[in-house]
Amino acid sequence: MDARDERTPLVRDEDATRRARSSSTRSRVVGGLAIAATIALGVVGRARRVALGANERTVTFTVDAGCPPEEFRLRKPGFFEKSVVSVRLLTKCPPQVGGDWTFKDMRRIPATKQYSTTATVADECEYGFALVNEDGDEMYDVGGDNVDVPLKGGECITPTPAGGNLYWNRRVSSLNGANSVKWAWGHCQEECPILCKIIALSDEDENNVYSVLERDKDEIWHRAEGKFKTVHAGYNDLWAVKEDDSVHITTIDALDITGSSWRKAAATPGALKSIDVGLEEAYFVRTDNKYYAKPANDLGSWRVMPGGLKHVAVGKEWLFGLTWSSGAAATSNWVWACELPCTGRGIHTNFPENRTPRQCEVSLEYVFCTSDTNKVYRTGARLSWFKNGKDGAKWGWPTTRPASVWELVPNIEAKMVTVGDYNVWAIDTDGTLKFCAQPCATGNWIKPTGVPKGIVYIDASKYN
Repeated sequence: MDARDERTPLVRDEDATRRARSSSTRSRVVGGLAIAATIALGVVGRARRVALGANERTVTFTVDAGCPPEEFRLRKPGFFEKSVVSVRLLTKCPPQVGGDWTFKDMRRIPATKQYSTTATVADECEYGFALVNEDGDEMYDVGGDNVDVPLKGGECITPTPAGGNLYWNRRVSSLNGANSVKWAWGHCQEECPILCKIIALSDEDENNVYSVLERDKDEIWHRAEGKFKTVHAGYNDLWAVKEDDSVHITTIDALDITGSSWRKAAATPGALKSIDVGLEEAYFVRTDNKYYAKPANDLGSWRVMPGGLKHVAVGKEWLFGLTWSSGAAATSNWVWACELPCTGRGIHTNFPENRTPRQCEVSLEYVFCTSDTNKVYRTGARLSWFKNGKDGAKWGWPTTRPASVWELVPNIEAKMVTVGDYNVWAIDTDGTLKFCAQPCATGNWIKPTGVPKGIVYIDASKYN
């Protein structure tokens, strides 16, 4: 490798040659830097055959393009605001150096964000992947210190110094002789992180379960076997309730129209009022307001939780519940919160305008609740308030209860809400499913395309 700039790689495959001949200029984006590379016909030619070592072999390369690192994606809005439409494999084998990469278009694996292709390489070769958006711009996951690439500093990369620069390219030698490799684009891991799914129920008479990755909200929503009135999603554990209040369980990745492996819950602690599923445990509220917890996979026994709730909503770190006050304010309704695992000590807050909270949903950062007047309110999911004049106390009733910490979410009247990774979702009073980017301070509600008709219930799965 030499010191030539990797931001302007030469195109070497025949498909790219044809595209270059049809347009004298292509826009490449490497680490967010757009470069108009004028490609002369004499420069762009047929990929040359290079002499490789004794370990030359055909390797299958697979990449999941569905989860660019969030912090990198936010740094590059100009690229990622456009849809990614294809992926190209970059390989560089001796005597290729610097920016002299060979490109090959990868084939999309149906019904996934994964792409795959084969290439003849050897341990001396380097490789990476380029996303291509709908404008034809490219974004590499590898490159030198002189550009911003997501794998810079990655634990799976041994950087190569050359010409005063340091290059963060993937190496075939790290495959240890394997004939296949899979990566998530921009990550040092094979699989994308667990992503948030929106689970929805329609008003259809049978098989009313639908799901879609939150990131793919405008694509096809997948219908699955099962008929339920409510559904409650954890990481992968999925609980649902039928019209007769019987509780059934499966996993999110088992959802399929031909059969979703639903099974009836082993046992429930009584008559059901409310249920929700967290990362590790499911929570069950009885009609007498006692509530219980057990592992989300339905193994083990229910254990009684201290206190009482009328509704439960569990996030990744906090549990929120609807409760009530005593004494002279007994008609008021309250939202109560405790940090997981709850021991019965928590924080109460009065709901705005003395309204009755109807239902809440919790993300890592926010909790959203609907009121009996169909308004939606928001507050932070991590609570720490004054107690006895001391800041930072998390437990107990403040001596002087604080003014309401709830903020009205504008431009929506909703029957129910749920909270995903990126968005808060709502079914409005007209029965329309909408989403708004968290924290939804401006109330920019959008109707996704491709949503099945008659959606009556929604929940968002947990994620990492």
